[in-house]
Amino acid sequence: MEQIVSYPTIRQEAKYGGTLGEHALRVMLARGELPGFYTGRTYRINHALLVERLNQKSAAGVECEEAAM
Repeated sequence: MEQIVSYPTIRQEAKYGGTLGEHALRVMLARGELPGFYTGRTYRINHALLVERLNQKSAAGVECEEAAM
């Protein structure tokens, strides 16, 4: 059975996704580091890919800039 991929907005991801806050997600988008796509003016995040990338950074010991604030 295939896993269903969700594509929340930045605000939805910040509120329900449990990954990062809205500001950190928007900074990642501005840097071109946030996996996802635009639907009109709304950016949709590939949640599964975001979690995978954050786990890789965590394993490599890369610190999140928002956590340092």
